[in-house]
Amino acid sequence: MNLVRKYLIICLIAFTSFISLYGQKYQPYNWEENRSFTEGVDAKEGLVLIKNHVQYDYEYEEGNLVCYKTYHKIYRANDDQAVKRVNRIYIPMNETIELVATKARTITKDGRVTILNKDNIKQVKDEEVGSGYSIFAIEGAEVGGDIEYFYTSKVNTSFFGREYVQFDYPVINTTFAVATPINLKFDFKSYNGLREVEVTEDQERNFYKLTTERTPLLREEQFGTYSGNRQRIEFKLSYNTVSGKQRLFTWSDAGKRIFELLYPITNTEEKAVNNLIKEMKLQKSENTIGQLAFAEHYIKTNFYIDNQAGGNSEDLSQAIKNRFTTERGYVRLFLALLEAMEIDFQLVMTSSRKSIPFDGSFESWNYLADYLIYITQPDQFLAPYDFEVRLGSIPSEYSPGEGLFMKSINFEGVSSVVTQVKKIPEISYKENFDNLQIKVAFSEDLSENIVEVERSFKGYTADYLKVANLKGTAEQKDQIFKNVLEYLSPEAKIESIYVKEANTDYTVWQAPFTLAGKFNTQGFIEQAGDIVLFNVGGLIGPQSELYQEYERTNPVENDYNRGYLRTIEVDLPEGLSVQNLEDLNMDVKAENEGKVVYLFKSAYELNGSKLSISIDEYYDQIHFPLERFEEFRKVINAAADWNKITLVLQPEQE
Repeated sequence: MNLVRKYLIICLIAFTSFISLYGQKYQPYNWEENRSFTEGVDAKEGLVLIKNHVQYDYEYEEGNLVCYKTYHKIYRANDDQAVKRVNRIYIPMNETIELVATKARTITKDGRVTILNKDNIKQVKDEEVGSGYSIFAIEGAEVGGDIEYFYTSKVNTSFFGREYVQFDYPVINTTFAVATPINLKFDFKSYNGLREVEVTEDQERNFYKLTTERTPLLREEQFGTYSGNRQRIEFKLSYNTVSGKQRLFTWSDAGKRIFELLYPITNTEEKAVNNLIKEMKLQKSENTIGQLAFAEHYIKTNFYIDNQAGGNSEDLSQAIKNRFTTERGYVRLFLALLEAMEIDFQLVMTSSRKSIPFDGSFESWNYLADYLIYITQPDQFLAPYDFEVRLGSIPSEYSPGEGLFMKSINFEGVSSVVTQVKKIPEISYKENFDNLQIKVAFSEDLSENIVEVERSFKGYTADYLKVANLKGTAEQKDQIFKNVLEYLSPEAKIESIYVKEANTDYTVWQAPFTLAGKFNTQGFIEQAGDIVLFNVGGLIGPQSELYQEYERTNPVENDYNRGYLRTIEVDLPEGLSVQNLEDLNMDVKAENEGKVVYLFKSAYELNGSKLSISIDEYYDQIHFPLERFEEFRKVINAAADWNKITLVLQPEQE
């Protein structure tokens, strides 16, 4: 978001050049001085937010637009854990000009009031970001009492905002209010079932307000996204009526500002980029994309990121010389390479769907959080500063989603930027798998298993292992690879482990990474007299389980689509037969529009003493509706249930 703030600084300079000055209308906010203890608050939840008031007051002062931002909260803490959560208050000071007012108090059940001693407010500076926060402890807080505070900060103006009104605890009353000079018109959008903001005005001011009662809590849930599903408000400045009817801060404006920040590439930088191309021994050829893949791999292997680097670290000549730059410097480097290699591309800005999904229908620049590059031929994405992924793959949090696609064009010597909101496609489960091939035998005394395993990864897990294999020390790699086998059996006594397929060259980066090994373990066997209990299900490793104490509130959202193919060959001990083979057969699925999107299917074959088991499990849809959650849950739990299967082996009857 630092990059977005830089955009806004540029916009603010342009914006304040045509503002119309109005007298200051801001009236300092204050609380009810003699408020009593709040009665009638439900004590079933540990923490309850009784009052949640958020207020933005935009004002012109001495020719500059500033904003007074106020937060007023009253909590009821019904247990010790709740008291610990809210008895220490942090006030962010980034973008803050002045902390105008700070008040806090506690009110106990018997009416005892303790007021904040302002001498106890501490200032803490974060050296990395150059700002910090104010912090103070709430004095006199106790279980069953009210904890109340408000503060008003005078801040540098932002023309984009986001406020959450839903938390992991219930809220009794929420008020959100924005007041602006009459010439400044804001747009608002509510999400996840929240009502829309109401608009009123008088001769001098616009007033925007939303009030809501009894907002339910939202819990973190497996296979769901908390942040993206919270009720929230997005808002932005859209018009300054003094300057006319032209809409402000559009996606088109954003594209122009972004390219202004990334360009131009100076002659010195261009020379350094050309020298880097020579260093990488790139040549003009028909396989331009192959050369780009090589260049990306070379840079991500030999350069590193330092987002705190100051000075001229984003100057490409310095970045290439020193082998490090910021994330924005990486973007500039790849754009310069693409232009030098004459590869057609579009710059993309988007946001993580795990945090705030990009909404192209609402032109808030707060959504412009992260960069991607779209290579138009052959229709592939490049993540410029993510070291693990390579051309053709992007971090899973951006897929599926939307993004702002931007392309610079030149017509008759005039440059401009064309912008369009487009989809970032969902990636098939076939591109992300964790496959197992296992052979299992029994020791002569039936006390342990001898296990030979090949575990093959493709996609995101493979990317992590490949980077570890390239950059890790021998000790680090040994531990990582050991963990891959011990995942199957923590009790494993590893006899051997080796990388069978590394595929860390740029030409085969998307190919699988395969580990192979052999180990002995007593973890799958238990003997009861002449009966042997063999936990064959444990061979696939621990599985996720979806058993919920509360009613589900979030729709399904997977991290990414993925598949698991497993084959298990068991050499059964002589003289023993399996009594419950049918337990191995399972077939659980969920469909959408006639297509199987989630599947767990297992089957077996028995030929003499050779037991062969096959398992096909996959998840091929990121989102699934809340009302069909039970179908998804059954597939997830099928894998967990299979993991618990124990075969009963007993002596054959003569």
